[in-house]
Amino acid sequence: PKIRLFTVPVNYSLEPQADTPSKWEVCSPKTAGSFSAIGFFFGLKLHNELNVPIGLIDSAVGGTAAELWTPREALKDELVLKPILDRWEKVDDKTKQLYTDGMKFDLQIDNFRFIPKSSKGKELLADDFEDGDLVNEMNGRWATESFEMADNSAIDIVGPGSGGTGRALRFYGLMRNGEFFHLGASFNPDEAPADLSDYKGIRFDARGNGFYRFFFNQPTIDDWDTYSAKIMEVSHDWKEVTIKFKDLRQAGWGFQRPFTPGELSNAKFEPVMSKAKWGLPRPPGSLYNGMIAPFVPFSIRGAIWHQGSANASRAYQYRTVLPTMISGWRNVWGQGDFPFLIVQLQKFKKRKELPSEDDWSELREAQLMTALNLPNTGLGVAVDIGNPLDIHQKNKKDVAHRLALRALGTTYGKDIIYSGPLYESMEIINDRIKLRFKHTGSGLIAKGGSELKGFAIAGADKKFHWAGAVIENDT
Repeated sequence: PKIRLFTVPVNYSLEPQADTPSKWEVCSPKTAGSFSAIGFFFGLKLHNELNVPIGLIDSAVGGTAAELWTPREALKDELVLKPILDRWEKVDDKTKQLYTDGMKFDLQIDNFRFIPKSSKGKELLADDFEDGDLVNEMNGRWATESFEMADNSAIDIVGPGSGGTGRALRFYGLMRNGEFFHLGASFNPDEAPADLSDYKGIRFDARGNGFYRFFFNQPTIDDWDTYSAKIMEVSHDWKEVTIKFKDLRQAGWGFQRPFTPGELSNAKFEPVMSKAKWGLPRPPGSLYNGMIAPFVPFSIRGAIWHQGSANASRAYQYRTVLPTMISGWRNVWGQGDFPFLIVQLQKFKKRKELPSEDDWSELREAQLMTALNLPNTGLGVAVDIGNPLDIHQKNKKDVAHRLALRALGTTYGKDIIYSGPLYESMEIINDRIKLRFKHTGSGLIAKGGSELKGFAIAGADKKFHWAGAVIENDT
């Protein structure tokens, strides 16, 4: 009960905001479940070690670039970051206006059915809405979900339907950027998975306005990934839409799992603001304006930064973006160089047979350089944790523990080992290179007692080759 949680709703804003529509909550099993896991375990460790009340603010949006969290004035001061601002200036005024006015959406659907695999089979009607309620023919239900404080959506049964008579289901509302709405259908009365392996797809009639993503949830996926169709656009006239299971693709970057029609929990429609794969272009500084600026008048003890993958394709630029963002926050707060802890990117992608260039490795280097060069800034290494085929870090507890150790050892002055080994210097001795490290604690060891891996060497031609390595004291 001495830990308080504050979750910031997603808000892309063109101007700095003075407030955010949320509130402090007492930490409990109910409230902690939807909170940042790294933030929770970090705060819990500090509370247990220091025996003081802890307030945690979770301000995060997955898959976003660091420049969105950086004050625009700070970006303007760096010439190398000018292309980021220039890209936004080229965006048309109509698109920019969506960030202030939002977008109305209106979707009507009728005759939702499943297409049989066999040419002799019959279509399975899930709902034609003739009975006027939200219970479908499979005894599941139609319902809406709202996320990120979204409260501007509704569903109704309306008429006429697609044949000029009968009824249809209407899903409509106002979507502001950063909000999420889903219209979903379950296929069993208890929302248990349904076996639809005898069918090859779905077919329905649709009309309205706007863009929509259709997707299936399935229990074999244990993170936010879903199986999605291409974004569709609907118009005023009724149109038959066919979506085949074989054309569905797993969204996001999660661990790839096969689509299983024999175990589908529900189908969903999600309004989106653009037909583009990654949605609308994002205004630089917009997440700082909407999700960081409201807290600037208040004192803070420090910040944790867990981000990087969205900037990996521009990893060299990140050497400037990240320190610019950190300095920008410190400048507007006016509290000096408050502690800033960075979670280094975890391992991701398959291991290559030969050492080669890699954007994720380059971004890790940019994170390390920032931690070494900017005062009161530290690094939490995560490259040895997680599944290299799954971008979604599952082991949040160990990452949080490492961050907490650094905070305890630096900010709070505890006499503990708070960092893993860091490269200090090198010396060429005949045909060998001796590397010296600091923060070695009780001595260097190979994790799990195995041989050292991951060392590579290159000559003047810059072609890398794997190199053998052994531990000798602190080298």
